[in-house]
Amino acid sequence: MYEEPNDKAQIITVLKPGSRVRSLTGEVHLLQYGRVVVLKDVTLDCLQKNPPEKLRVTRGQIVYVMEYLGEAQYRLWHQGRMCETWQGWETPNAYLSATEMWGRLVQASIQQWWVKIVIPKTSRTGWLLNPDAEGMVRL
Repeated sequence: MYEEPNDKAQIITVLKPGSRVRSLTGEVHLLQYGRVVVLKDVTLDCLQKNPPEKLRVTRGQIVYVMEYLGEAQYRLWHQGRMCETWQGWETPNAYLSATEMWGRLVQASIQQWWVKIVIPKTSRTGWLLNPDAEGMVRL
């Protein structure tokens, strides 16, 4: 368990397997953005509410993947605009039909998911780096 959400921060304790902890919050740190090359002209529906918008991308352009939001939704950046939208490219865990696919992933993003926890017995708080987002469900 780290003092801060940083793998270079001081390790303040080592948890034993089966230790009881409670999660308090989490942070996703983007270490490297991803890149998707656009394969066909498409207008993306941006899901954010302030205001809902559309983002037009054309074949050959690069769209930057800033963050995975969950449930096949991503935060993308393109020409100075952010857009939260559905995935439009294949990944190992998501297969799309030809009509759904508008891009090809050329560089995966690298993210770290940090979870702030408290150890109930001692009230000590700290941060865990989660190497597998699927594995934190039980926290």
